Amino acid sequence: MEDDAIYLGEDYSLSIILRDGRIAGFRDNIFKKQFEIDDEFESLRKIEISESVIFDAVSDKKDRIKVLSPFPISLGLPVKVLTQSLGVGTRRIEVFQGQTLGKMVMRTTFNIKRSIKWKIMADYEQLGSKSVQFPQKVSAEIYSTASAGFETNYFYFALPEGFSQVILFFSSELDFERIGKNMLILDSSDPSFEAIAKSAPDGEKFFPLLTFTFMTDYKNKKEELKNQLIIGSILTARGKYELALEYLDKALKISRKIQDSTVEAEILLKMGSAFEDSGQLEDALQCYQSVSSVYHAAGNTLALISNYLTVGSVLERIGRYDEALEYYNEVYNSGAQDPKTVLKGISRCLVGIGRSDEAVDIRRQLLDDVRTARDREGESAALMDLGEVLLAVGRMGEAMSMFEQAIRIRKGIGDERGIAESLESMGEALFRRGKLVKAKDYYEKAIEEYENIGLLLESARIKEKKLRKITTRPYSGCEVCAANCSLEIMGLSHADINDPIFREQFKKILRTALSRKDLNPVAELLLEKAQTNILLRQTSLTPKQYAYCLFIHAGEEILGKLKPEYKRQIEKLVSDSIRRIPA
Repeated sequence: MEDDAIYLGEDYSLSIILRDGRIAGFRDNIFKKQFEIDDEFESLRKIEISESVIFDAVSDKKDRIKVLSPFPISLGLPVKVLTQSLGVGTRRIEVFQGQTLGKMVMRTTFNIKRSIKWKIMADYEQLGSKSVQFPQKVSAEIYSTASAGFETNYFYFALPEGFSQVILFFSSELDFERIGKNMLILDSSDPSFEAIAKSAPDGEKFFPLLTFTFMTDYKNKKEELKNQLIIGSILTARGKYELALEYLDKALKISRKIQDSTVEAEILLKMGSAFEDSGQLEDALQCYQSVSSVYHAAGNTLALISNYLTVGSVLERIGRYDEALEYYNEVYNSGAQDPKTVLKGISRCLVGIGRSDEAVDIRRQLLDDVRTARDREGESAALMDLGEVLLAVGRMGEAMSMFEQAIRIRKGIGDERGIAESLESMGEALFRRGKLVKAKDYYEKAIEEYENIGLLLESARIKEKKLRKITTRPYSGCEVCAANCSLEIMGLSHADINDPIFREQFKKILRTALSRKDLNPVAELLLEKAQTNILLRQTSLTPKQYAYCLFIHAGEEILGKLKPEYKRQIEKLVSDSIRRIPA
């Protein structure tokens, strides 16, 4: 491979090699593997590839790629994106890294004016109807909305007019003899470590280090920047965000010193994603806004618009709906992003500022569009989206009708996994709105569906991470729980605490109160929230009892990382402050 090749992926891990806008090969920089691939398009008329743009984008945490993938994907790392004009439409290639080493996903989305054939030429062996084996122990599982075919020297996808998608899930088998120095970042609790240790020849010793302690001298700043970025990236992929941010911050300072704006944007995106995943939304917002400044200065309009979508998403999560709406509208008017994704964000913000009818109208129009296109799978997803907005604005009956229609469609097209996913999504939507009784019912139905099709890990995940939140009392010593707290009461408090505006207000007041060692303002805020919840009148709780219930749920959501003894001390102080407030 020549030096002019572009690597779409992470430097420390797996990449797709590109040359002149075409796929030219695969590289595994961990085990030093590389082989050639070529791609071309077949049509009645010649297809030219032009106007390629490459940039990083923050992962959508709700991306369905998570459930389609046979292995866990690291959504903490930015996605590497390539967009191209094909003359007959556009092609977008996205590369996601797996959480474990040797895993990568390449998703290619087409939007074309006429049907064409996409041929991937490589030395390969067909393993099954949906999997291939490449050289050097690299394999790929295939998921495609287009029909696929396999020939002697290539395999192909018959791409229809309009939207279509092809996903390759790459796995590169471990090769102990070729392990690079970046593998030393592992620790013994990392799943990758066990596999590597087992691969070691007899008599070999493997010392897992948490950092590259031996790296003290560098030839130049570029080498130091590269190594700090690699370490931060690996730690981010494994969810070790606090430590990752230390290395990424070092890399950021070097990138600014040597004035490398491309790497600066990449680092800021990784830092923003790490802050976002660890719940530090204001810090994440600051990073993403800095990325916008870098892209604007570089004149990279497409990357800038993509980043505006990320900024809008974080503003929405913080509860700054008016500002988020401005960003979403700018992205929508640019026409550079999928309009469905942007319109869904716009509708959520409209719900947040009380314009519920407009929000529902947008979701209904999206549903009408996929029905016109006779896209049954898309119709099911649009029904789920509409149901979620109807639920958010209190139209429970209509919402449940949309959910049930979505499930009927997925049953009709034989999408067994989609049925289970829909049931799980219904549970999540109900859980977010505090409807815990109904959420529990749908989670249990989803568990049953996953188990019926043999997806036991998905079933276990719901039981451990979702159903457990509903069936477990948050705090055994809580006076409300002692009063036989019901799922309805837990649901009320969960919905109140997860209201973005109240949540940010609570966090701000709590930080100030802790610094001043005066928790009375926290108690007053909680009691005010309790007194304004009209649904509380349907329970046997007093506002003071419910105010403490709110704090217990806030403690689980916001104070979960504190040391237990410090957390208990705060709980006692808040409880005393609530009791002292005059009736």
